[in-house]
Parts: sequence; structure tokens; C-alpha cells
Amino acid sequence: MRGDVTIRSRIAPRLRCFILIFVIAALVGLTAPLFAQTDDAAQPGIWPPFDATQLGKLPPNTPSWVYYQEGQKLFDEGEFGKALVSYRRALETQPEKKFPEAEMGIGMVFAREGETKLAVDHLSRAIAQRQLFYIPQDYYTALYELAGIYKLQQNYRDYENMLVSIVEDDERFSNPDLAMSRPAYRNTLEQDGLDKLVLLYRLPDDFSLTAHLDLGIFYVSTGKYSDAADNLLFSTLKIISEAISAYLQIEPDFEFSTMNDFLNRARGIPEIENYLATRQLYQSLYFLAAAIYGQNFTERARAVWQLVASRSEAGAWQGRARARVLHPRLEPQLDTNR
Repeated sequence: MRGDVTIRSRIAPRLRCFILIFVIAALVGLTAPLFAQTDDAAQPGIWPPFDATQLGKLPPNTPSWVYYQEGQKLFDEGEFGKALVSYRRALETQPEKKFPEAEMGIGMVFAREGETKLAVDHLSRAIAQRQLFYIPQDYYTALYELAGIYKLQQNYRDYENMLVSIVEDDERFSNPDLAMSRPAYRNTLEQDGLDKLVLLYRLPDDFSLTAHLDLGIFYVSTGKYSDAADNLLFSTLKIISEAISAYLQIEPDFEFSTMNDFLNRARGIPEIENYLATRQLYQSLYFLAAAIYGQNFTERARAVWQLVASRSEAGAWQGRARARVLHPRLEPQLDTNR
């Protein structure tokens, strides 16, 4: 009997400890964010934290990454001149002066100051050093930044090239073995509609989502409707898939039926509403409809426009979609020869 008591006395504290750990884990699960940090999902590392109290007080022989972190902090605060000094120090203290993040930072400062030629030069240097990025995802930040400059300059050829460079790294889109689903997405949308498409297929949100959206809009605006549809299908599916995944954390038994039903369920859940707005679901849907309308799928396009027109949370896209439902027509075209 004493042996049993001894065993129980040894086990009990361990059991209580296990129960406590289980409860804490459950509570953490309940309070976990609905959306993963997709922009950092592929990063093998992250910069060490920077002590903001050391701004402008860094001693000699400071490591280059600390200067870079100081530059980031100053950039975020709008202190572009001071940020430039820190980025340059980071670059100068790095062996062989190869530090793509610092080059990117310098380029972004010049872009904010309107020095676009210098901005392009430094961002291009950063992009050329792709393999040296400490956080690989930052490579795409440089590409997006450079694409934005080219768009402002109306340099549409290079704008397209930057976005294509990002999209090409989306294996589900560009890898021949994985991209076999692309025709299936289009056929499903064109033959059975958006609800069936979302019912059957899922795509993860990742670094390429914005590039698919921007490239799709660009192709709609240049009359390349087939290419536009391919990209906008990806941006739309990525957004909706991620939102449904988040909703399943709240309602594990949820089964998708229609877009209207899902969007009604998501209404009133701030995290999902904010995600859909930030990732620009309704803009993606609007231009997806424009892309398939350009390929003469008028009724399918009208159905997607009708969905956007019915959603008050779509903002300005609601009004534009209502106009297209009443009077379907092609989107205005860009003059890419300027």
C-alpha cells in the first residue's frame, strides 16, 4: 500500500504539471491569430531585435546588421536622411560592401525623396545579390519596390517584367507539373461559376499574391485577357482560401456552399474583414470579371460583378460593379507606347 502511495505521490505532481501545460497550450491556441504571417513563412531566420534607445548612439565597430536595423527604425519613422546614413554605414562595414538589404534600404530612401534613378540603381543592385539576402523574402520586397517605381514612370515593360519575376517563383503557377491545374480553374469558372471554383480548389496566400493581382489588372488594361484571367484566378483563390482557413478556426464544421454565404458569415469578424480588405478581394473579383468578360463569357462575368455589387463592404468597387452589371463593357486600355 505504501508503495502505491509513493508511486501516486511521484506521479501526481507530474500529472498536474502535464495538465497545466495542456491548459496553457489550449489557451494559446484559442488566442492565436487567425492569419499566419504569410510574408515571413519562408524565412529561415529573422533579424535580432534592435534597441531603439541606441538610435544615433552606436559605438565604433558596431556590426553592420545593427546599422541596418537602425536604418529600418529611422525609415519607419520617416527620418529618411538619417536612415540613409545608417544604411550606408551598414553597407560600408560589410565585407566587400555586399549587403543587399542595405542597398534596398538606400534605394527605398531615394524613392521616397524622388531620386528615382538612384533608387533604381540601388534596388537593382540588391536584386542582383539575391543569394545574399539574410531573409530571402526581402528579395521580393525589392522587386515590388522597383515595380512601383516603374509604374510611376509609366515604364510598363519593366513594370511587367518585375511582376513576372515574382510570379515565376510561384511554383503552383509556373512549375509545369503543378501548373496543370490552371486550365481546370479557368474551365470551372467559365462553365460552372465562381462558387464551384471555390468549392473545388484552394491556394495558399504567399509572397506572389500581390504580383498576381497587379499583373492581372495590368493585363486587363492592355487587352491580354487570357493572361489576366490566369493571374486573377490565383489572386482571388489565394485570398478566399486564406479567409476560409481562418474561418474554419472559428467554425471547424463549416462547409463552403456559396461566396455570398461565406461573406455573410465572415461579416462581423474583424480579423477576417480586415484581411479581405487589405488583400483587396473585391478589386481582384472585379477585374477577374473584366478578364473573363474580355473573353466573351458575359454571363459569368456579370455574375461575379453582381456579387461585388451586392456587398456594401466592397467600397468603391461596389459602385463600379453595379455599373458593369447594368452596362457591361471592356475596361479602359493603357497606352503602353508612351
